[in-house]
Amino acid sequence: MNLGLGPLGAEAGGAGAVAGLLLGALLLRSACDLCLVEPPPRYLRCLLLTIVLALVGTPIGYGAKWASTRLTGELGLAPDNAPFLAVVLVLPILAIVCVLLYIAALRVRVAKAATIWVVNTLISSVVAAVLVMLVIGGWTTVDSVRRLF
Repeated sequence: MNLGLGPLGAEAGGAGAVAGLLLGALLLRSACDLCLVEPPPRYLRCLLLTIVLALVGTPIGYGAKWASTRLTGELGLAPDNAPFLAVVLVLPILAIVCVLLYIAALRVRVAKAATIWVVNTLISSVVAAVLVMLVIGGWTTVDSVRRLF
């Protein structure tokens, strides 16, 4: 699959990162609204919390990827299982980190912080799936139009 993004690498990645952080903050604020957080957090607080979570979660994700690659090699499993194992390793760790940060930043109790994490994860998953479907649909449409001529 070649999307032809070679020359756009850093620019597209930077714009995608900024858009992802802004969208992540909006989704976190929506999750807080759905969980009835009082007082509702401002967008700037959600943006700062999203940036902190990204800065903390990125090394954790890379560490889980490294650990899963080593585990699949040492256990004699197929290397194709490494991404699944990385998700299994990283999900509980990120859940604990997110809940602790939500408790501190949003001044909520443990149960509400865990509920915010679950709702935010579900909303983010749905939004990510829709965005992937839009990219695949656009890519398919452009490719089919190109083949007509």
